[in-house]
Amino acid sequence: MAFHGIDLHNDSLLDARFAIEDGLDRGESKISMTKYYLYGDSFEKFKISLGPEDYVIIEATTNSFWLYDQIKPLVKECYVLNVAKYKTTGNKTDKIDARKLVKKLAYYVIAQGDEDDLPLVYIPTKEVRELRSLFTTYNLNKKTITQYRNRIHSILKGNGIVLKKTEIFKKDFLKSLTALALSKAWIFQLEILFDQIHALEKSTDVIKDAIFKIGNDIFKEEIEILLSIKGFSPFTAIALMSDVVSIERFKNVKNFCAYLRTAPKVKASNLSTYVGNTNRFARSLTCTLMTQSVNHFAEAGNYLHDFYCRIKVGKKAGVYRMALIRKVLVCAYYMLKRKTLFYWTDEKLHQMKIQEFNRVIQKCGDDWRSRLNHGQIEKKVA
Repeated sequence: MAFHGIDLHNDSLLDARFAIEDGLDRGESKISMTKYYLYGDSFEKFKISLGPEDYVIIEATTNSFWLYDQIKPLVKECYVLNVAKYKTTGNKTDKIDARKLVKKLAYYVIAQGDEDDLPLVYIPTKEVRELRSLFTTYNLNKKTITQYRNRIHSILKGNGIVLKKTEIFKKDFLKSLTALALSKAWIFQLEILFDQIHALEKSTDVIKDAIFKIGNDIFKEEIEILLSIKGFSPFTAIALMSDVVSIERFKNVKNFCAYLRTAPKVKASNLSTYVGNTNRFARSLTCTLMTQSVNHFAEAGNYLHDFYCRIKVGKKAGVYRMALIRKVLVCAYYMLKRKTLFYWTDEKLHQMKIQEFNRVIQKCGDDWRSRLNHGQIEKKVA
């Protein structure tokens, strides 16, 4: 049996290997350092050096999940370290980092430690990772579209053309560019920017179709449960499940809310209590999308309406909105745990949302990957 602490880089890794020959009570053991590259014969040698009784830990970085997939079948257990919660002191070099990792791993396994000894990252399935990646690309596209629109508005404003953004981005505005008092250079820039926006909007629609299709394949039952809450769209429900993956991995609702970046940090001692900010290392996708539906959540039931009216008195908008989102997530937690619908479900609205979502799924089909290349893009109803 051996322990491996992996300090991972873009094109290479440093493997700190701690082998136990004759047992901890009698045997001699030492840490060896070997550098491997992530391609060719060097990477094959690294995989050959792993044994079926070995334990491996990898620092969380961009390609850590890829490396996990490569070596998990070759060892007894493989972990990914949560570097945001892992604090070290002293000098920092690749060898020092790898040595600390392998020592922590050995103690964690032999002494049967907990998360305080070695904070680990939850590793979702490949399908969920693909879904999360689609959300990232979708948000990047939306952000880029906003930047292009702001640039168009800036060009017009800089030339003394005062128009509202709703007027600028109507379908027929591009045809009226020649009528504006602009030089050819300005019109050329505007045409380029509008072309970029249209291309991004088309690709964003296809990404959204892919999110709907993959999300429905993985989380169909959970989506139908979450849609019973007024304000939850299929897109938000899939985002929540892509973050959570399985409700069973949370031991209580507090961990659930903290993981979704809605629970503040609390420090209390004797008679003093300090309530801080939410955890910035938690997943933020669900909270960001739910912020757009706060007004709908406030009307989702008498209990939530009364809570919203009471909590908003004397507080800043961000505070009481976050409190309402957290309250809705508490409801979602117990709904998913018990597999029950929302207590104040509007049955008619719930069925309409499910039927509309099923129609979107049928239109998406299984060919969403090829539709972008052939330009066969249609806008779907969210």
